[in-house]
Amino acid sequence: KNEKIGAVGSLCWTRFASHWVYMMPFAVGGKNSALPQISSFTICAHSKQFDPEKHGAICQELAKEYANAGTPLKVLEGYLSILTLSSFGGYSEKNFLLDEDAMKSSVPLGWVIESFGVEVVLLWTAMLLKKRVVVYSNKVTELQRLLRVLPALVWHRGNWNVMRPYILADDTGLADLQGVYCAGVTEPLESRQDLWDLYVDLPALSISVASAAKKDFTMTSVHKDLAGALTRAYAHGEGSNTSLVDVISEKTNGVISKLEILAEAEVGRVLTAAALQEQLSNAALSHFLFGVALAERLATDAAATRGEEEEEEEQEEEEATLPQGVDERVEDKTGESDV
Repeated sequence: KNEKIGAVGSLCWTRFASHWVYMMPFAVGGKNSALPQISSFTICAHSKQFDPEKHGAICQELAKEYANAGTPLKVLEGYLSILTLSSFGGYSEKNFLLDEDAMKSSVPLGWVIESFGVEVVLLWTAMLLKKRVVVYSNKVTELQRLLRVLPALVWHRGNWNVMRPYILADDTGLADLQGVYCAGVTEPLESRQDLWDLYVDLPALSISVASAAKKDFTMTSVHKDLAGALTRAYAHGEGSNTSLVDVISEKTNGVISKLEILAEAEVGRVLTAAALQEQLSNAALSHFLFGVALAERLATDAAATRGEEEEEEEQEEEEATLPQGVDERVEDKTGESDV
């Protein structure tokens, strides 16, 4: 009954560390002879694979088995059967083979366009530029529905691991928010602009941009073109989830292809902000495209590069002044990016 835990019979999924966690609450009402003292329980499955439909079917089958038998041994039996034979009860692995069209059809993009209209381009911009997104709702099922759309807006990356579909707004939950992410919370975090670049309030159907990120979200002709293509496709009845994902994917690939062509003409096939500014008179468009190029690793940030070089020079100077016979432990402070 508590939506913060999950509606009975509906799958709740999230991600912690490197694993997906799928949870399905199941009610027996305290009238089940096999479980006379239990009114409800939750089946939980951990996996490295993102596939809510598949793991929801597994959890449901194992929950039914536990409710009927009243012993976890039957759950273990079902797990081992799925692991070795790829089937158990009404579940069969062959019904959940990963297929790109099936994955696209599971993305409720039509619902997002209906809810937010042309503002869907803000969500696309955030994902394309690898920004931090926080989504608030008091219902876990709504969080999951929107968050599942976000990685699909940049389908060419195929990265679902940026999602944190349901986190607690406590120290442990917030500590898991590192690098680039799309996080779902059931407590408002609108005042915490240090945690997000884009904030979505689902009950209010509003989208807010952090003050520090406003320049990155300036609308350009590229955004208007995408918004027009999506609204036309949705309004003309071509708005199946699969076709809408394809529309965004086509427009995104078009932008990236043009940047790749521009990069080929540059030294080392790497774009710079100055090179884009020379070719484009529109400052907002140049800034946006440079952000895309950085996210797609087609550009280099000269300012960041200079900063790294200066750091290295300072470190070399410090090492040169060390007295003889003194051992110095140098910690490598350069970590791999989460992106």
